[in-house]
Amino acid sequence: MEITIRKATLKDIPSLLKLWTKLMEFHRTLSSHFELADDAETVWEFYVRKQLDEPNFLLIVAEVNGNIIGFSLASIQANIPVFKIKKYGVIYDFFVDEAFRKRGIGRKIFDFAREWFEQKGVEHLQVSAAHHNPIAQGFWHAMGFTNYLDRLAREI
Repeated sequence: MEITIRKATLKDIPSLLKLWTKLMEFHRTLSSHFELADDAETVWEFYVRKQLDEPNFLLIVAEVNGNIIGFSLASIQANIPVFKIKKYGVIYDFFVDEAFRKRGIGRKIFDFAREWFEQKGVEHLQVSAAHHNPIAQGFWHAMGFTNYLDRLAREI
């Protein structure tokens, strides 16, 4: 099994959109907060196409034998100016197809992202994982992340 981790290109977007849709369908089973707008796929594709060449945006692809089976979307953000940490990296979307999990592919995607952040001078990373997603929570803890903030929600 040949695994390739690389930056995404425009030609990858249709395959990535399929994986992103799987990720969102899973999250929708966890909470109604993940309910998508009717045009979510179109909006996501437009956003990714627009951001792909931005210097503070990273879209990573994981391929096995030439087939895209995973991805991650990340960026560098400016922090609120009152804090000592002036910029930080954020990993927004992260997905490996179920058939390829537990093979170290997620770690390889994360390592690629971490190296990119380091090259950009970023020293702090953040990631969000759904409260009811113990697999993601466990993965991120295994990558060295610790809990520091809980996000709460309610309807009004």
